Amino acid sequence: MNKMKIYLLISNTNDFSILFAWCVLLLLHTHSVQAEPISQDCPNTANYTSNSQFETNLNILLPSLLSNGTQDGFFNTSVGTGSDIVYGLVQCRGDISTEQCRNCLNTSIVEVFQRCPNVKQAVLRYEYCFLRYSDAQFFSRVDGPLVAAGRGDGQVSDTVANRYNQQLGSFLVDLFETAASTPSRYSSGSTSYADFNNIYGLVQCTRDLSTNDCASCLESLRNWIPGCCNRTTGAQIFQKTCYLRVWIISEYSKLLLHDAGDATSKSTNIVVIVVPIIVATWKLWREGNALQLVDPTLQYSFTGNQVIRCIHIGLLCVQENVEDRPTMSSVCLMLSSYSITPEPPKAPAFTLVTRTAANDSKSSSSLLYSDDGITYPR
Repeated sequence: MNKMKIYLLISNTNDFSILFAWCVLLLLHTHSVQAEPISQDCPNTANYTSNSQFETNLNILLPSLLSNGTQDGFFNTSVGTGSDIVYGLVQCRGDISTEQCRNCLNTSIVEVFQRCPNVKQAVLRYEYCFLRYSDAQFFSRVDGPLVAAGRGDGQVSDTVANRYNQQLGSFLVDLFETAASTPSRYSSGSTSYADFNNIYGLVQCTRDLSTNDCASCLESLRNWIPGCCNRTTGAQIFQKTCYLRVWIISEYSKLLLHDAGDATSKSTNIVVIVVPIIVATWKLWREGNALQLVDPTLQYSFTGNQVIRCIHIGLLCVQENVEDRPTMSSVCLMLSSYSITPEPPKAPAFTLVTRTAANDSKSSSSLLYSDDGITYPR
């Protein structure tokens, strides 16, 4: 597994620089966890041998799934005949970019050989995509028992449990209906809940399922909630042809900061240096040259639109008016879904904070000057 280590070097920074760094690092870290699947199933009931016809067919199938699946976010096909036939299917989450889809599918195809060596059936599910192959035909039908289930650490209190369950139940009904009737077989959203700010959720079926089969698959997942995740502040349940996830925003914040990999993992070090030069960032952003902020030595190890989105959200976090800054729930949604377009950022704040020697109380001093319409600290 690739493990990303992020180092933050701050020099003479103020609160705005810290906030800017936090928003950027949070988005960077969401892309570091993709190499770790959130569920996998590699039954050892049937195996193939090296250099066999089945292995040859599998080696033809997987690149085809990658190239075709990237184009539309879904693809299924088969290669071979008789006992050596291999069926395969890939699908990406319904709200991600083409580039994210390609990267995730590429990871899944590389990883499946390491995680499921020499088996004739395998399922890998990642945050952004899903890969499955088998020696048995599985297209266009609800197939397989529960693969995995997980729950949040928190617990809903007894006093609000009934109201929470009712709210969650009606929320899931809406998500199921939307997903089953949408060609992407995907739906996500949120519902207000006073005690927990918002409940968020996303569901998806494989696109080859009919409307009725998708609804049936999702309903079977909901039936598992009382047994695995009753009254918890988060739940994720997976079957081979559909999945369900719900969470309270605090649980999703933990997910974004989850550290994938282990001590023996290969490491990728990203060094982010934050100094009081947000003004320079703003200037480059306005000129359309924000990528100049990236160290040239990293030119082949990052995705341009992801870095631009990092900087965009970071600038939103340091706008002068508090009302213009996104809430943490909004930041989490922007980090998790490319279907949400961030508002254009306004000029950041550059008020310096000083302390008086007498009482150590904070006082603000406006040490600014303007040049070419851009405000700089003196």
